[in-house]
Amino acid sequence: MKQIIFIIFLIFVFLSMAIPQNLKHEVRATWIASVVNLDWPQSNSSGTSAQKQELISLLNELKDIGINAVIFQIRP
Repeated sequence: MKQIIFIIFLIFVFLSMAIPQNLKHEVRATWIASVVNLDWPQSNSSGTSAQKQELISLLNELKDIGINAVIFQIRP
């Protein structure tokens, strides 16, 4: 019985060493929808350069709050 408990303890120790303690690649994602102007652009009447600047500022805001992945929906 002691051998079984010892073997289980060793397995637990080896498995806990194999699991990374601090994950470096955490995914924090968001969804940006351009369908019916839900998230971007604010209006269809603005020009290309205004839409581009609006998207850049939106992405900068997301970066500032810690988002590191963006799912960008371009078609419905």
